Amino acid sequence: MKGLNVSIVALVAALAVPAQAQEIELDEIVVTANQTATEKAKVGASVSTVSAAQISGAQGVRATSALEKLPGVTLRTLGPIGTQAGITIRGVPHTNIIVRVDGIDVTDPSGTQVSYDFGRLSFGDVSRVELARGAQSALYGSRANGGVISMTTRRATEEGLSQEAALEAGSYRTLGLSYGLAMKQGPSDVALTLSHYETDGFSAADESLGFTEADGYRADRLSFAAGHEFSNGLKLSLNGFYDDSWMEYDEEVSSLPLDGTTDDQEDRIQKALRLSAAFSTGSVNHVIDVAYFDSDRVLSGTNSFGAFLFNFRGTRETIGYRGNADLANLGAMTFGLERVSETYFDDTGSASQQIETSINSAYTELAMAPSDALDVVLSLRADDHSRFGDFTTGRISANWRILDETTLRFNLGNAYRAPSNYELFDVWAGNAALQPETSTNIDIGIEKRFGDKGMVAATLFAVDAQDMIDYSYTSYTYTQVTGTVRRRGLELEGNWTFDNGVMVDGNYTFTDSSTAVTLDSSAWLNNAPRHQLSLGLGAEIGAGWAGNVSATRSAGRVDLPSFTVVDLGMTKELSEGREAYLRVENIFNEDYQSVAGYGTSGRAAFVGLRAKF
Repeated sequence: MKGLNVSIVALVAALAVPAQAQEIELDEIVVTANQTATEKAKVGASVSTVSAAQISGAQGVRATSALEKLPGVTLRTLGPIGTQAGITIRGVPHTNIIVRVDGIDVTDPSGTQVSYDFGRLSFGDVSRVELARGAQSALYGSRANGGVISMTTRRATEEGLSQEAALEAGSYRTLGLSYGLAMKQGPSDVALTLSHYETDGFSAADESLGFTEADGYRADRLSFAAGHEFSNGLKLSLNGFYDDSWMEYDEEVSSLPLDGTTDDQEDRIQKALRLSAAFSTGSVNHVIDVAYFDSDRVLSGTNSFGAFLFNFRGTRETIGYRGNADLANLGAMTFGLERVSETYFDDTGSASQQIETSINSAYTELAMAPSDALDVVLSLRADDHSRFGDFTTGRISANWRILDETTLRFNLGNAYRAPSNYELFDVWAGNAALQPETSTNIDIGIEKRFGDKGMVAATLFAVDAQDMIDYSYTSYTYTQVTGTVRRRGLELEGNWTFDNGVMVDGNYTFTDSSTAVTLDSSAWLNNAPRHQLSLGLGAEIGAGWAGNVSATRSAGRVDLPSFTVVDLGMTKELSEGREAYLRVENIFNEDYQSVAGYGTSGRAAFVGLRAKF
């Protein structure tokens, strides 16, 4: 069987447009790195993108696999799809990463830490992803120590009506369905996506430990976006989503999973809505937006104390104003005000509580171009936290095009993470004396492009974090540890398109972690791999066939062995706008863990159909 697997990989490698490789767009526009839309070639921050074409070319709906192939990113899963998953960026955990969907902060205020659960992320309605690595608090406030991920859902881009439908089925009795509708007529546009996903899954607690009960997942999602531009230039936009999911999970005792019962499950409903108005007065552009996010989770099952039913609910209300002014020869200035109010509610059966916090912010950003080859951006933000007082964060980034298609990038900033309300006030584990974690980040990179053929890039980075919030297995409460946690590393990335259409891409991240403190279970104690490598190759085979193969390797983890996972994909065009695909994950059936004690998928196969009409 191993010989057959090697032959399959060799066949695809010899054939000829890969699903994962980054597009080369010299004039690509990104919005996450600065407060306004900026040409990627002029951005100083380290930014990666997953475009609509890449998403369309990928086999299947799982989005975490695409994120894991971006530089500096490592995926950490606590079982099958649906169970909790996080990512690290340069070793910085997901608790310090902001995630936005269509401008809405979707990190969960009801969680143990305010973070985003990547275990339920799919590409069912996502059309683009941007990842800005490094400290971004000067732009986004608390929790942006590691970076920001911004996702955009499907939009109407062409006049008239267009529709998309997809069906996927495969291992673990998995079924995925999605339908999207988009319509654009003159100044008006609307888009709607419905999706359903279900799977029996596998045991979250690793089967090698004797646990065999599968943990399933089911989700239904509706997302929408609409906009209209009036004759006077006012543009109104409305977007949001509704997500209803259910999943099974395995309990954890002293950081290790324990599948002691078979009835542990979580029911979750998340909903969000955002309304924005964009208009101009003279040379100043204005945006006013209000957003609402709500997450309601119910955990039930049986533990050592008997049956339990816990309810956690978190809401976030945001209102903001942003202005952008052209300062002629001085550059451009962005300025704004923002208020974010969060509410946390829990009910453990024996007690309940509701806590409210807010942050008022003012920020400004000055983008200057001292020469045609140099762009410099200075960012400054002042936050007033209702519990912790004032925080000032700043960032300086620069992009210097030293030679034709050769660019030097520099980014320096500081960031902070305020403790979550659970960490502060949970009836058993809370510690009201906690203070925010802080960090500083610097990265320096160089990039060389070769026209439309490809690129290579290298980035050095350093992250220093202080006052880590840790969970103690001695006191069974959250504690604060004085000292510094450090990350030092190097990111390498590149891609190339050969004359015959074959495209290869890859990235490698070296991360050196050190700490001057002893951590018990802090998210920063994440056993980040010292070496993370991702390679991809894809090609059009002919007669409507295309194939791709990708490999991810993690090595140098302190407490876990190294592993390599190889995935294979094949696509067949059936007719104009219609195609079928096959995806085989972990084709060598690698037995590994991304988090100690938690299971991962063995070899799994999925087939799907997609149509545009």
